Amino acid sequence: MKYQSNNEIEFTISAPSLSHSLISSPFCNLINFLETLTMWCGFCDPSSSTNIRFLIIIAILSLFVVEFGEAQVLQISRFGGKPNSDITKAFISAWTQACASTTAVKIVIPAGTYNMGVIDLKGPCKAPIEIKVDGTIKAPANPDVLKNAYQWIKFGYLNALTISAPDESPNTDGIHIERLFDVKILNSDIQTGDDCVSLGDGSKKVTVQNVNCGPGHGISVGSLGKYQNEQPVSGLLVKNCTMKNTDNGVRIKTWPNTPGQITITDMHFEDIVMINVRNPIIIDQEYCPWNQCSKQNPSKIKISKVSFKNIRGTSTTKEGVTLLCSKGVPCEQLEMSNIDLKFNGAAATARCHNVKPIVKGRAPICVA
Repeated sequence: MKYQSNNEIEFTISAPSLSHSLISSPFCNLINFLETLTMWCGFCDPSSSTNIRFLIIIAILSLFVVEFGEAQVLQISRFGGKPNSDITKAFISAWTQACASTTAVKIVIPAGTYNMGVIDLKGPCKAPIEIKVDGTIKAPANPDVLKNAYQWIKFGYLNALTISAPDESPNTDGIHIERLFDVKILNSDIQTGDDCVSLGDGSKKVTVQNVNCGPGHGISVGSLGKYQNEQPVSGLLVKNCTMKNTDNGVRIKTWPNTPGQITITDMHFEDIVMINVRNPIIIDQEYCPWNQCSKQNPSKIKISKVSFKNIRGTSTTKEGVTLLCSKGVPCEQLEMSNIDLKFNGAAATARCHNVKPIVKGRAPICVA
């Protein structure tokens, strides 16, 4: 799940684990069974023999389609797209017409099974576009057909994105960035079952601003450290964002007992509102989902120059701040400034390990 260049941003959605056989199959199934704007997408296991991830995304070029009146409906069949056939050309034709329209358009792929090759669709478009898929879209079973393309379905140059997936859908990152420089995610609404925005290794100079997240797992750096050849992460600014009914607010997560030993530095989280968030501020260097790893050895990822400023709102747990840094490489130069988090009307607490935060203004006192 990646973005491809300095200027072109791809917004991607991973898929719920509908079944083990689906996730580990040599091709990607895209199963969409939503009634409104939500799309669930299947993706190939990155550890499979093809070593290729196929991506699918929802592109909605306005936050509120209803403001533009009832959308014109473009059925894929109108462009020659039929069940049990390849709809690559039909989908491109439908997108081209929709993108040129000055009024809102909904592209509909009805129930049935369809094949699709590589497509690369670009905005900006003149009016909102909604893509509704009620059927199953399959990528080519033979990866060679993709002609070494890293992305299967790609949308670029989009504004005011809305991404939606059910809160119970696993592994549905809204936007994942990896090994890119100078990326901006602005003015977007993201509802998902995993991280609204996540940064993988090699991400540098990333801005996330005016983003509404929830439900979901918040805005995360990582997880990192699981693999040997990861690249450092630096230069993140998260500003003027709202987390509502999320598991986490802003989070940095690294694996213990793993070979990765990169650095995470210059991470800044500012002017953020938390509304009923379970873990509003969290650094977790013992990240081990489902307890399927060992914590015998500490994380080797060095975290430094991190600031949390002007963060306010409500926590659903008493512990509003959790800074669980590595005992092997403790966090350094971490600042908390004007943190005002409440739990049941009282001030939330902070738990800190292997870090001595610099406190400015109001902030909860760290306890071990």
